[in-house]
Amino acid sequence: MKTPAKHPQEEARLITLFDYKILDTQAEQSFDDLTRLASYVFQTPIALISLIDNYRQWFKSAVGLQAKDTPRELAFCAHAILQKDFFVIENALTDPRFSDNPLVTHAPNVTFYAGAPLIAPNGLPLGTLCVIDTKPRTADPKQLEALKALSHQVISQMELRIKLLQIEAQHQALNKAHLETERALKSKTIFLYTFSYDFYEQINGIVELSGAIKNTPFIEEQSSLNELIYSLSHSLLDVSHDALDYSRIEANAVQIMNASFSLQETLSTIERILHPLAESKALSFNILIADDVPDTLTGDIKRLEQILRCLGQEAIRFSKQGEICIEISRADNQIEFLITDSGDAIAPQFWTDLFELHTEVETSFTYPAANATQRGQTLGLSRATSKKLAQLMKGDLMLIKSTIESTQFCLSLPLIKDLSRSF
Repeated sequence: MKTPAKHPQEEARLITLFDYKILDTQAEQSFDDLTRLASYVFQTPIALISLIDNYRQWFKSAVGLQAKDTPRELAFCAHAILQKDFFVIENALTDPRFSDNPLVTHAPNVTFYAGAPLIAPNGLPLGTLCVIDTKPRTADPKQLEALKALSHQVISQMELRIKLLQIEAQHQALNKAHLETERALKSKTIFLYTFSYDFYEQINGIVELSGAIKNTPFIEEQSSLNELIYSLSHSLLDVSHDALDYSRIEANAVQIMNASFSLQETLSTIERILHPLAESKALSFNILIADDVPDTLTGDIKRLEQILRCLGQEAIRFSKQGEICIEISRADNQIEFLITDSGDAIAPQFWTDLFELHTEVETSFTYPAANATQRGQTLGLSRATSKKLAQLMKGDLMLIKSTIESTQFCLSLPLIKDLSRSF
């Protein structure tokens, strides 16, 4: 018996075979169909898809044979992978290379063998698609061509199989990354909420303390410094309140409480807060209501006041002169609040990300870079929180325009549901 030699590129061939991750896998219909077809074409009792590793031939698919593998030194297929084309033994009993092979002298009693090598795309043979009979035969050229065509299909199935495995691996990696991202976001949200709550509590204590100190006698310079401390404390309190709200939104812990309310009373509250701030900067402050806007609306009054207060404070803060105006109009069941200021303009290329957290927005045209950074960063959290609150209320907050003359934000909310009166 002649022992088959190793392939000239054996190491590369084995690496290619192992890369397919097919050895010792379960039977698959797509491969079994090809072996059955090969058996039918040749009318042989045995057909195999045989893969040759470093010590055995392993059968991915078998017709008429129960064995899962055989030693490589006995394998006809180990000889076949050394050929460029078909490997045919018409009568192994009379062939000195195989006549004393245990696979010939004992079961499965191989006598006729025809194998077509399974050539990978890199040109290396991995095994064969072969047919076996227990009696001598002559190979028909048309049958051999059919066997070759079927061997190409075996490789195609192996290529498809590895691509599907790669896609599945990528899908699992994406799922893992998604879960890790969700865990990280949850951890961040918990941290932000905890930090914001603790920060809010501490700043609130400072505000109360500075308020108490404010009512005690001071010399003029001390009184001025305390006024500054009181003002800054309130600003920090606003920031911490926005951070707390934002973290609640991220944690899906904000509930929108809809109830009927008076628009006039709500706007009176907003005016009491914003008018003194505008007046301190010599800005005029006006609220205009269209005739067709009803007074009784339905929505979350607390959140509405919060958004209008934030937008109004930003308008005042960045306006050096001129007017701050809140105009209220109606569009079907929507109430639109148009907030116009005469502050720094925001360049159009930054409008898209204006409501994103940590976005820096440059003001444009004649304003200096310091103003650009200031308007982009100051109240960025308030604006992001206001946008999310508006969306939770089934509405939206948008920048309408921003020029040297004026900047306009529009808050649109579906507040007309239960009307006690209409115009």
